[in-house]
Amino acid sequence: MSKAEFLQELEKRLHVLNEKERQDVLEEYAQHIDLKIANGMSEEEAVKDFGSIEELIAELLDAYSINAAYVSGGSQEQKADGDREKKLYQNVRKAVNETAEKAGQAAQSAGKAAERAGTRLWQLIRHFFLFWWNLACAAWERICRLVRRLTGRPSAEEAQSEQYQQREEEREKMREEKYERREKRREERRRRYEEGLEQRRERQAARMAGTQGRSWLRRFWDGCVRITWLCAVFCIKGALLLCAAPFLVFGLFSLFGTGMVAVLIAQGYPVVGIGVAALGLVLCTLGTVGILLSWVFTGKKKRENKQGYREEETK
Repeated sequence: MSKAEFLQELEKRLHVLNEKERQDVLEEYAQHIDLKIANGMSEEEAVKDFGSIEELIAELLDAYSINAAYVSGGSQEQKADGDREKKLYQNVRKAVNETAEKAGQAAQSAGKAAERAGTRLWQLIRHFFLFWWNLACAAWERICRLVRRLTGRPSAEEAQSEQYQQREEEREKMREEKYERREKRREERRRRYEEGLEQRRERQAARMAGTQGRSWLRRFWDGCVRITWLCAVFCIKGALLLCAAPFLVFGLFSLFGTGMVAVLIAQGYPVVGIGVAALGLVLCTLGTVGILLSWVFTGKKKRENKQGYREEETK
């Protein structure tokens, strides 16, 4: 079968298609045949390469959802079924096209409406923002004026006036006088401090001169009493430290146990009472340790305070 015969047979068997669809199919197969001929095949070989023409027609009609029995000369009932299928296909296609067109028009209308709504919303937001911005600027200007009046700071126009210059000169003089009075008070305090320091040095020198006149036996006795007192204080503080050590160790173990009980409580075990008891033990033991250590390390501070109090009394 030649190319012309093949295309003529295709056109005859595809008469159920519309003109455009039929021409598209014929042009496509004509191009396929020309391509095969260009590759070295003859027309008969190129046409034969497509296979049986009946199967080819059936595939093409099936692609367009057309019953092949209608084309091959079936019964009247089959032709009627084919007509109904074709009509249904055309109606569905028409309905789909109309629906798509209406949906496109609706989407276009919705887009225009959304554009108008967005423009109006933007204008409303813009007017709202400008209104509050102008109101805030006016309020800020009024607040600045009020602050300048309360603090005495002038505006740019007032700063250039002669009255403001005079007031500034008076304020500068008052500041200088205040600074001079402050310096005088500082010098007076420094002089009093130096006089008090000199007096303390004189009293200390007199006290040292008085102690030098004591006998060697009195100095020996005072040294023995002081050493005995220091030894007693050292022993008492050592005993307090030894008493505090067991409480400290027990408090650390109680703290560790409290941590373990807290972990068990977090995991859902009913040991809340044990945890409260362990926390009470920690507080008691650490409190006892704090009291004992305060007795050990507060003696020096008390002596310093007592010595300062005596110096104040001598003044």
